[in-house]
Amino acid sequence: MHDTILPFSLFDTNMKGRLVFLQEEALKAVYCHQYPDMINTLLLEALSILTVMTGDSKTTAKVSIQISGESGAIVSQLLVILSSNSGMRTCARFNEEALEKLDRPTINDLFGVGRILFTVDFEKDDRPYQAIVELNKDTLTESFLHYVHQSDQIPTTLSVFISNERSAEKRVACALMVQQLPLSNILPEERENRIDQWSAVLSYMKTLKSEEALDDNIPAETLLFRLFNEADLILYTKNTFKFLCECSMDKIKKIIQSFKEEELENLFVDGIIYGDCEFCEKRYKFTRKDLSKTKNNKGI
Repeated sequence: MHDTILPFSLFDTNMKGRLVFLQEEALKAVYCHQYPDMINTLLLEALSILTVMTGDSKTTAKVSIQISGESGAIVSQLLVILSSNSGMRTCARFNEEALEKLDRPTINDLFGVGRILFTVDFEKDDRPYQAIVELNKDTLTESFLHYVHQSDQIPTTLSVFISNERSAEKRVACALMVQQLPLSNILPEERENRIDQWSAVLSYMKTLKSEEALDDNIPAETLLFRLFNEADLILYTKNTFKFLCECSMDKIKKIIQSFKEEELENLFVDGIIYGDCEFCEKRYKFTRKDLSKTKNNKGI
């Protein structure tokens, strides 16, 4: 079973939705860091939200969710990124010692007065779209859904399930999202019918339980037919996700070479500077000779 997204529509395409299953590739993106399980769970939830809300877009180069804590918060940052090639990346910054002392912490315990920065980079536009969301609900999912309701003003329902099991052979997360298309320019009787349809969808969504959503023996198509068999369900082309970091020797080198010469000298250990990628934990090493070979750079 793969990390997948399955788009669908309901009621003669009056509503659109997506179902996401995360498994082996998501675990690679999260577990390469060896973070505490509490951080892994938050990253999986954020990754589930990002993929189900944007995972089948054809016009974006990159989308990301960055969750920032207030100054001095136990968790200062969570970052999940989805690229146009369906590559997933994650990283986090937190106070591990303080985190270990907490028992069943709330979102407020971890982030304080935090916020979510949602960024969309478009293929043909230099200016990204950005939105800031207050982290003022009990979960990341509820906070992001609150943002969608306020900004898009499109009726949206979103459910995210995270497994307590962490195995590449098991489904570790499931996200299901349905949105109602705008009700403008329709007859009053049709508007009433659409409202009734939306109420039905909300009722169907409430029947989905964690055990069913995370059951590896239930394919995406079967799960949707069980939920929406009375809602004129139409399935579209399924897509897959993968863990894919975009780091390289050249990218890390450019970052290191952006430091001043005296700062670089303090970074050398036995004639080597090490550069670690925050997304995949790969380590690069550079000698003085390596760092002096870039065009238009005087070297050190």
